[in-house]
Amino acid sequence: MDTILLIAAIAIGILLGLGLGRWWLSERTRESETSTTEIVNALINALGPQHHGVAVLDEHGDLAESNDLLSTILGYEVPAPPNETSPVPLADWARNVVPDDLEAIKAWTLDPALRTTPLSIRLQSGDEVRWLRLIYIRSSPTGHTTLLIEETETVEHARRERIALRNATATVEITDVLTSAETLEIAIADVLAILNERFDLRSSTWCSIHPETSEIAEVASNRTEVDHHAALPRDIVESMKDPSGRLAGGLPLILGGSDERLLLPILTNAQLSDILVLHATRPNTWDAETAEQLMVIADKMGRRMEQYIGEEQREAWASTRGSLERAEAIAQMTGSIAHDFNGILFAIQGRLELLRAEIGEGSVQSDVDEIENAVVEAKRLAERLRSALRGDQDPIPINVASEIETIVENARRLLPSSLDLTCNIHPSVRETQVILYAPANALEQILMHLLVNARDALGGHGRVMLGVRLNAEDRLEIRIDDDGPGIPAEDRDRLVEPYETGESSVGTGLGLAICKRLVIQRQGDFRLLDSPLGGLAVSMEFPIRLTKPRDATPPSSTGHRTPSRVLVVEDNTIIRDVLARVFQSAETQVDARGDASEVEKILSDHPETDLLIFDIDLPGRNGIECLQDLRSQGIDIPCLLITGGITEPPALDRIAFLRKPFRIDVLRRTASQLLEQPAG
Repeated sequence: MDTILLIAAIAIGILLGLGLGRWWLSERTRESETSTTEIVNALINALGPQHHGVAVLDEHGDLAESNDLLSTILGYEVPAPPNETSPVPLADWARNVVPDDLEAIKAWTLDPALRTTPLSIRLQSGDEVRWLRLIYIRSSPTGHTTLLIEETETVEHARRERIALRNATATVEITDVLTSAETLEIAIADVLAILNERFDLRSSTWCSIHPETSEIAEVASNRTEVDHHAALPRDIVESMKDPSGRLAGGLPLILGGSDERLLLPILTNAQLSDILVLHATRPNTWDAETAEQLMVIADKMGRRMEQYIGEEQREAWASTRGSLERAEAIAQMTGSIAHDFNGILFAIQGRLELLRAEIGEGSVQSDVDEIENAVVEAKRLAERLRSALRGDQDPIPINVASEIETIVENARRLLPSSLDLTCNIHPSVRETQVILYAPANALEQILMHLLVNARDALGGHGRVMLGVRLNAEDRLEIRIDDDGPGIPAEDRDRLVEPYETGESSVGTGLGLAICKRLVIQRQGDFRLLDSPLGGLAVSMEFPIRLTKPRDATPPSSTGHRTPSRVLVVEDNTIIRDVLARVFQSAETQVDARGDASEVEKILSDHPETDLLIFDIDLPGRNGIECLQDLRSQGIDIPCLLITGGITEPPALDRIAFLRKPFRIDVLRRTASQLLEQPAG
C-alpha cells in the first residue's frame, strides 16, 4: 500500500512539475515578447514614430499583433487581432498593397533566407502609389516581428536620379551622333536606335512634313518585335497635321491611354519640318523631366537639320556662293557687336537731328542730308544682320523697288559681262512703295538662284530680262525671261522637284526647287512659262502691301507731352549723352547713369521722376531685370526700353519699346504716349 501511495505521489509531482514548467515557459516567452516590443518601440521613437509601424506576421503574412502606428502608416484603420491564434488575414490588413506584392509578403515571411533582406512593397490608393519597406527584427512563437518604414520619398528620389542619368546619357550620345554622322540618313537611324535603347521603346518613328502640301511621310522607323503597328494611328496623323496645335507651335504632345505615344516636333528655321513619334512600352513613361530633356534633344536635331539643309543649299550655289556666304559670315561674326553697331547708328542719327535744329537752312543742310541718307542705308544693313542672327526667318518689310535694284547691281558684278541683264520696274511699283514681308535675304536668295540658272542655261552669253509689276492691288509679279533653249512643257513639273536636272545642267538640281519652296513659304505662286524672248520665263507672284510715299518733311514735334524729370540708364556714353540732350532741350531734368546699380537710390531721392529710359543690354543687372525689380517694389513709373540687339521686350504694364537706331521725333512721340497712359 505504501508503495502504491509513493508511486502515485511521484506521478502527481511529475504532472505538477510539467504544468508549472509549461506555465513558467509561457510567461517567460510573453516577457521576452514584451521586451522585444519595447526595444522596437524605442527604435521607432529614435527614427521618428510618425513614419514607422510594427507588425507581427505569421508564415502566411497574416497579422498577429501590431502597434497603433501601423494604421497611420497604412492610411486606414487596421482591425486588432483578437489573439495570436486568430490573426487578421493578409488580404484584410494589407488590402491596399499591390496584388503582386501581397504574394511577395507571403514568400518573404515563409522563407528565412528572404527575410535577411528588407522587402519593399507598394501601396496603391487611386492614382497615388506609396512605398513601404519591411525589415525583419526577430521570430517568436507569436510570429515574425517586422518593422514597416515609409520610403516613398527615398524611392522617388532614386527614380528621379535614374531618369536624370538616363536622359543625360541619351542627350550626350545623340549629340555625338549628330556631330559625327556623315549623312542625315545615318544620323536619323542612329538617333532612333539610341532612343529605343535608352527609353525602352516599342518603336520610334521619324516623320517628315512636306513644306508645300503638309503631307506626312515616314522617313525611318525603329520597331521592336513587340510593336505590331506598321502604320501610325489616325488620331496621331490628325494631330500632326493640325496647323494650330501644340506641334506646330514647337511643343510636345502626349497621346495617352493604353497605347501611349509622345509626339516630338523638330523645327528647322523656325518651321515644323519633322516629327518624332515615340511609342512607350509602359504607361507614364513621359514624365515632365523626360519630356523637357527630349525637347532639348529635338532642338539639337533641328539645329543639325538646318546645318544639313544649309550644306545642300551651299552646294547648289557653287558658282555664286562666295559673296553670299561672305554676307552670311559677316552676320554671324558680328552677332556679339550688333548692340554696339545699332547704338553707334543711333548716336550719329541723334546728333545729326540735334545739329539740323541748330544750323537751320543753308549749304551745310545738304551735307547733313547726305550723312543722314548714309545712316538710313546703314540702318538697313543692321536690320539684315539682326534678321540673320534670328535665323533669317522673321519677316521684315522690304521695299521691293529699292531691294531689286540693289540685287541687280550685285548680280551684274557677279555675272559675266557677256550676259545682257536688264531690269524693268513698272512705275506703279515705285510710286506706291510696294512692301513685301519676307526674311531679309529671301528675295535676294530667290533672284540670285534664278539668275544663276539663266546664266548656266545660256552658257554665259545671251539676254536676261527681269521685270516687276502689279497684277492686282495686293499681288506683285516678278518675272525673269531669257533667250536660252528653255524647258519643254512636259519636263517643267519634274524639274522643280529636288535633285532633278536637265540634260545640259551642271548643278545639283536644287535651284528651282529651293526657289519654289521660298516663294510658296511667302504664300506666293511659282510657274515656269514660255518666254517671248524664246527661252524660259519664271513667273512669281507675291502678296504685298501698298503704302504711300513718305513725306520728306519730318513730322512736327509740337504737341508732345514732355516729362518733368527723366532717369536715363545707358552704358554707351555717346548714346547716353544724345538721350540726355534731347530731353534737356525741352527743359527736362535728366539723371543719367551707365548701369542700373543706383536706380532705386535715385528714385528715392527724386520721387518726382515721371519717366524711365532703360537700355536692355546693360552690364550687370540688365534693363529688364531692373524694371521687374522696380515693379515688384510697387514703383509704377512708365519705362521706355531700348536696345540695339535682338532681345524682345517683356510683358509688363506701362512700357514702350524702341529698337536702335530710331529717330529723335519717334523718341519724343513714344515718351509722350507713355506719359499719357493711365496708371495701372
